[in-house]
Amino acid sequence: MRVLLLAHFYPPETHGGTQAYVSWLARGLAAKGHAVEVIAGARDGNGATVTRMEAGGVRVHRIHRLLPDEAFAGDLPCPRIQEEVRRIARVFGPDLVHVHHWHALSHGLVSLLEGDGAPVIVTLHDLFVSCPRFFRLPPEGPFCPPTTSFADCAACVAADMGHPPPHALTASLEARFEGFLDELDRAAAVLTVSEFQKRTLEALPRFPEDVLEVLPLGIPEIQPAPRPPRNDDVLRIVHWAGLDIRKGPQILLDAVRRASHPDRIHVRFHGREGQEDFMEALRLRAAGLQVEFRGPFDDAELPAIAAWGDVAVFPFLAYETYGLVVDEALTLGLPVLTADRGAPPERLGARGLTFDPEDVSSLTSLLDTLAADRPRLTALSRAPHLARPFSTHLAHLLELYTRQ
Repeated sequence: MRVLLLAHFYPPETHGGTQAYVSWLARGLAAKGHAVEVIAGARDGNGATVTRMEAGGVRVHRIHRLLPDEAFAGDLPCPRIQEEVRRIARVFGPDLVHVHHWHALSHGLVSLLEGDGAPVIVTLHDLFVSCPRFFRLPPEGPFCPPTTSFADCAACVAADMGHPPPHALTASLEARFEGFLDELDRAAAVLTVSEFQKRTLEALPRFPEDVLEVLPLGIPEIQPAPRPPRNDDVLRIVHWAGLDIRKGPQILLDAVRRASHPDRIHVRFHGREGQEDFMEALRLRAAGLQVEFRGPFDDAELPAIAAWGDVAVFPFLAYETYGLVVDEALTLGLPVLTADRGAPPERLGARGLTFDPEDVSSLTSLLDTLAADRPRLTALSRAPHLARPFSTHLAHLLELYTRQ
């Protein structure tokens, strides 16, 4: 089978969850003998060019935007990028097209490609079809309910879009949503990655019923590393979800500071540093605590990172539609404490606990309990969970492909 994948970005340019998944999918399909090519957008505006690379038996076509004119490619149709996509697709000649994102490419990808004869499948990885900010989370304020008006949406994104006239932006956002509904109607199948995501989208006014099918992602096989012996009563916490305000590292630090014995808690943050002002504030919060910022890491280092810890803590403020880090931690034998919102709780099974990320004391209470009750911590680490391997996901996806 010849499979064409489309995504907003692709490694090594960026390493977010969707990008990682699409790269796993491309390599997984290629390893099973399928011909695979990827069309991806790019973060930079490299003179409206197309660059190519080969990775793991997969050819990747990266379409660079002409900035600032094409800054909102994905929210709006972009004729130049659409023409590049059509040209690449016709040269490759896919048997099936799988769209994973429109952002940084163009609105209208399904309608553009389904006319050439190959079925087009869509996987929705976030809430982008209903929100230009991807997750229905304003810069300040709570998660947007399904009843949020397009006028409210316009007020939220106006600064991002250069403050156009409110009535024009409101109309544009409504047309954007209607356009995405048309895209989903044209697709041969539409997948979501979690029950939470499916419920959230189906609650939107005018969103069609019985269109979405849930297919959780999973992660490639990863083997736990041996755990070093413990000769003290220190609770070791690891976090690698990202040093970004939406990922909640500041909540974890506040919870540790309020713990009964903060001197018996040691925290390690792994990953690239976030914005400079946020990192400065985070380090101030960490002052006087046992906290390390360990910096970027390779995937091969993750088993050792997890083996050092007793528990992984992910205090997401955003309503995550999946959260691959949760699967990683569970698979590597760590109990997981995570926010009681979004998709991550769906896969905890009995190996995790949830808390309200807007009530720091609820996380502090869990930390105090686990620090004082080692048998419970051990029992959690051995309890069953619901994260699945990527091989299971791929098998289900291939069944779907062959039905088209």
